[in-house]
Amino acid sequence: MILKHQIKPQVYNSLDEICRTAVNIILENLEANALSIIVPGGNTPRFLFNLLAKVDIDWSASCLILSDERMVPLDHRDSNYGMINELLLKKLSAKSKPMIIPDMKKFNKMQKNDFLNLTNSLLKEKLPIKHAFLGIGADGHTASLFPENVNDSIINGPFYYTKKQGDLYKRMTLSMEVLKSIPDITFLVSGKSKHTPLKAIINGDKKNDKSPVHQLINEAQGQVSILCDQKAWPVKVNA
Repeated sequence: MILKHQIKPQVYNSLDEICRTAVNIILENLEANALSIIVPGGNTPRFLFNLLAKVDIDWSASCLILSDERMVPLDHRDSNYGMINELLLKKLSAKSKPMIIPDMKKFNKMQKNDFLNLTNSLLKEKLPIKHAFLGIGADGHTASLFPENVNDSIINGPFYYTKKQGDLYKRMTLSMEVLKSIPDITFLVSGKSKHTPLKAIINGDKKNDKSPVHQLINEAQGQVSILCDQKAWPVKVNA
């Protein structure tokens, strides 16, 4: 299978350089009116949020949409909202904070279905989404779309609940349909564990046709780019 989008990743020396490039993209798109962007979870974007916290801008008209979230308390080590709260929100003035969707502060106070419906309603009010920054897992997953559950959406909404094999908690993830409709998608990829999925993307490897990342890149309606560091790059990079 040859991917519709033939991508030549942009290779950087470090994760810090990747995140600085992503920050520049965000700042170039930040306008006086509302800006809605999708941001990744996990460890890779920690540098990104640290850098954004140091930029003197007004986020009050903007919305950061989590590509996925673990349905855990905010102080849980796996909480993406908790990470953003610590690294970004707490460092901004009360008048300069962006909206975060899903708003996990309300999760434990509501029934799960009510919280899902609220999250989807809030998201629809923040459309259109201009840009999506996503991660790539070692198994080829993105957001919480894993090979075994990529087509598990059972509701007519942008977010839905799912569960990764082996997890003790549920997750909330944006659907493949939503992600592939975003006009600009940028994958942030760091670390040696990403060699295999990145190589499969570059080569259009048939063995990875069922990979969620492979599917998203092939079906994306807009532009797709990959920012990776040399640790993730599966090919020796000439100086």
